[in-house]
Amino acid sequence: MGTNSRNEILNQMAGKSVMSGWGAITVFNRTRINRFLEQQYITRMQGYSFIPAFKGAVTLEGNASATVQLESIMLGKPLLSFADEASLDESYATVTMNMVSGTVLMMQPGERVARVATSLRIRESQGYQLKLRIKLSVVAGSINDQGLVIMDLKEGVDFTCDVLPDYLDQAAIGLAFKDYFESLPVYQRVFVLGMLDVSQYDPLAPKEFAILTQRAPGAEKIAASNYGDGGVVVFIRVAGDKEKGVLPSEGSGFPYLIPDDEEEGVSIYSAAIVVAEKWKRYVGDEQISKLSSLLYPGAEVFESKDTATPHDYVNFGNVNPASTQLAIEPSMVTLQAGKSETFKLLDAQGVPVTGVVWTAKSLNSRTLNAAGSISSSGVYTAADQEYIGHDTVRVVITGTVYQEDRVFTVSAGVSVFVDNMVVAPQLSSRIIEQNPKPIKLSVTSTSRSQLTWTLSQPDVGTLEFPTPNTAIYTPPTFEQAEFETVQIITAYDASTDQSASSTVLLFNDFLTSKVSPSYVRHMKRSASQLFEIADDTGEGTKHWSVISGEGEFKDPSVGEFTAPDTVTASVSIVKCDWIYQGLTRSFYSTVELDRFEDEPDWKDLNTFSIRVLDSRGSLTDAGYAYRNGLQQIKLAVVIETKKVGQDSIRPSAEELQTLRLLFSNGSVVDPLLPEQSGIIPGTSVSWATHTIANSVHLYPVSSASVSASLPVPLDEESTVRLEIYVHTTAPAKENSTFHMSFIGGALNKTWYSTELNESLGKVTLTPIEIPKIQENEFTFVRTEIDDGTRLVSADSSAPSQQHLARTVALEPEPEPGSEYDFKLRTIAYYEFNFLNRKIASFKFTTDQDSGGFARKSTVRWESRLQEETMFSYTGYAWNPALLEGIPEGEPKKNHLQFDPDLNLLVTKEGALTIPVARPAAVGGIIFSMHRTDDVRYGDAKEGEALIVRDALYDSIFANVMDEYGCWYLMEVSFPEEKVHDRENLAVRFL
Repeated sequence: MGTNSRNEILNQMAGKSVMSGWGAITVFNRTRINRFLEQQYITRMQGYSFIPAFKGAVTLEGNASATVQLESIMLGKPLLSFADEASLDESYATVTMNMVSGTVLMMQPGERVARVATSLRIRESQGYQLKLRIKLSVVAGSINDQGLVIMDLKEGVDFTCDVLPDYLDQAAIGLAFKDYFESLPVYQRVFVLGMLDVSQYDPLAPKEFAILTQRAPGAEKIAASNYGDGGVVVFIRVAGDKEKGVLPSEGSGFPYLIPDDEEEGVSIYSAAIVVAEKWKRYVGDEQISKLSSLLYPGAEVFESKDTATPHDYVNFGNVNPASTQLAIEPSMVTLQAGKSETFKLLDAQGVPVTGVVWTAKSLNSRTLNAAGSISSSGVYTAADQEYIGHDTVRVVITGTVYQEDRVFTVSAGVSVFVDNMVVAPQLSSRIIEQNPKPIKLSVTSTSRSQLTWTLSQPDVGTLEFPTPNTAIYTPPTFEQAEFETVQIITAYDASTDQSASSTVLLFNDFLTSKVSPSYVRHMKRSASQLFEIADDTGEGTKHWSVISGEGEFKDPSVGEFTAPDTVTASVSIVKCDWIYQGLTRSFYSTVELDRFEDEPDWKDLNTFSIRVLDSRGSLTDAGYAYRNGLQQIKLAVVIETKKVGQDSIRPSAEELQTLRLLFSNGSVVDPLLPEQSGIIPGTSVSWATHTIANSVHLYPVSSASVSASLPVPLDEESTVRLEIYVHTTAPAKENSTFHMSFIGGALNKTWYSTELNESLGKVTLTPIEIPKIQENEFTFVRTEIDDGTRLVSADSSAPSQQHLARTVALEPEPEPGSEYDFKLRTIAYYEFNFLNRKIASFKFTTDQDSGGFARKSTVRWESRLQEETMFSYTGYAWNPALLEGIPEGEPKKNHLQFDPDLNLLVTKEGALTIPVARPAAVGGIIFSMHRTDDVRYGDAKEGEALIVRDALYDSIFANVMDEYGCWYLMEVSFPEEKVHDRENLAVRFL
């Protein structure tokens, strides 16, 4: 048993509240959060919102005057840990991001002659990491009233990167990454940890929340099995609470609410939900679903394991993939050029899905061949070495499948390396001294690796092996017979029969003679490099040689080095002996060789055009959208490069990430987060772009659009076609003209769409006012389901077809004494439908912003006399026109739904369990009106029943959203009491 079992938590909660005044608390552990972060990381690779490669020079603090060059540094998925300083007081979490690929070069500082101190090629399994501490934050509200819990990497503190051993150097490199994150747009640096829907108005609907982090008991101990474990704690003010609570402090006794019980070594729980004792009567599956909605909608769901009520209500469970969620296995993989991996698309139960369309796209390549290929059965084959064009190519594998009239798209990531096995650093140099600085070596490896380390002759210094994939080389403490000594340290993997080496260059003393260049990086096969010595007097003789590695000086008297035709060793050491009047001076330089050829650069464009793609599929130069911030204007972008010789080259995904929509004055239209559906209401943002299409219908056009013809691409392999989506909340009919730009090409130039063809390079976009609902745009038809001649028991099945009611005209109630007065128990449906649109979301609300929670039923007695028993009340049911990613609000049910407090008035058992006799049309709502003669007005005379009776006398209000993203406020009510027209409901739009 662990230290924080379910029973131990219940003992801490017994007989007292742990809520500190909050209505609800939810807790999710790091396993759930890190799975979500991985999903985002991979999904963003599919679009154009991934973190691009870092490149820059960093001035170090631990080494005076030293500079380290970082190139093409790709960072892996962010992972949260709570091992360091997570507490209820500080609310910080530790974020680690593995360094996946790239190169690092540091020249030895403070010496007269430049020499390489360390040079390495990075692979993720070497274990280098960027680490930071971060406080989670909340962005309240969005287009769907979703409160986002975000992790903004630029807000991190204490950045460190351990690619160099000195801590001050690590801090300096870490600070460079912080500056880098600050320069990135929000959609690349911000990750969403979850969402809370604050638009609901149930008593338990979230209205306001605060975030803390909490370390699991014992998780600070490195030897503990749960080291680094912890959770995000969300304190929620629910709609029933007028005020929020206070936040507990560290040491206050607030329990860690996720039990550590296990079954067969597997954790039973990963999440918990607690509801204050005073609100526990409202707890149901729907309310638990809303409270656990700190999740990406539709991706994962809270699954209850068990519940208890020690005082407050607590629900222990797990967060698991939703039944509709698909996943690719493996999700992330590394491959050597030319090798293959099989991908499978699995459903939530782990069963392979058939009918998958597979694609492979490279993120940092400009040629189609570099992406490799994937078969219809999911077998991906990486590009061969001759096509790869980089030390590392990042590829996103995407599986698309059509199920139940929906399109599901899931992605996985692949890192393709020229050399799968690499030792880092691959080059180091040291001056022999009494207190030598050791060199830590790390090799890429897998769980199957069987590594053997060897040291070349002459065997000087010592080699130790602290872990299977690391070694520590310590140089000798005494001078060698030769001024320079080269040590080759090789790691051999018996499981793959591959090896990789690191070169260490030792000098007896500091260098005094300069050679230019002092080092060469990224030299290709068969290439040439001319070296010159700085102290050449024009006399004497020179003898150039390769003292370690490959390549040659065809004429030893001339410093022209030629790389080998086939590169097998990554480092060559070149030397020049200069002899003059019997005196010999030696000069040294290093060459690092690449086994791949650089891909060609594109230099110019043939086409850079943008058009509006309207709802009919026509291309035009004008676009329209309702100014609701949710509907999109779809822009079709075409970019074609000019061929370089016979090579077809296209902009890479990294270059396309810089694509921006610009106002006519050149200012940038800000992009949204991938997880945002649209512009947050009430913000100052009036225009925004997105790289992902939402499911809201485009603005309807009445006739086919007319467009100038687009130029026919000369070469499809040189052409990129993509779509950008525009949202607006700008004032109606204030149209604006937009064009686009991006950065790319051999000169890293900024290109503008209006430069090549101004008419095809700009569009005019116009916001449209949200239309007001007119009475002739909807129907509200009364249908009698039971006309009072047949008493339907509350728990009976739906009436048979012959008893389904007749439709009656909405006329004033007959005079007292007429036939209707003798029908004491009736059910009528009032069916609401728009004539030219459907409802996609339906949420009860309040009539004002004063807080509180919404009512879902309205009631009316024949009179307000204490003995009055003639009673009418409403229910509802609806059938959403589902839009992917848009919450439908009130769920579709097979039974009529009522206000949860109505059972305080209608106390007869089963009276509120009524099947839906006839479902609503898709996108329509039914308001049911029930008339009965057995609810006495005077029975609700005190406490909650009296409060509920008076509250339910008011109208009910609901927000409805149509398929075009427009929200409307609806009021449904009985007539005024003085009208005495108890039979009819009325609807109006406010």
